[in-house]
Amino acid sequence: MVTKRVARAGRNRIEVTTDNNMVDGLLVEVAKEYIVIEIDDSYSDGNLLYIVIREINNVWDPAVS
Repeated sequence: MVTKRVARAGRNRIEVTTDNNMVDGLLVEVAKEYIVIEIDDSYSDGNLLYIVIREINNVWDPAVS
């Protein structure tokens, strides 16, 4: 379910929560096993974070809300 909901969003800003993290960034890719987010923070530019789908607790997409 997470994959389908995120896949429709395209390259939008999303927030993803796991058991020990909350990540904010741009959705870059959705694969069968993971998603890729371009981290958007004041410390670095363009870092990619790969998050395994089974580790995701929640995805919030303000564009869809």
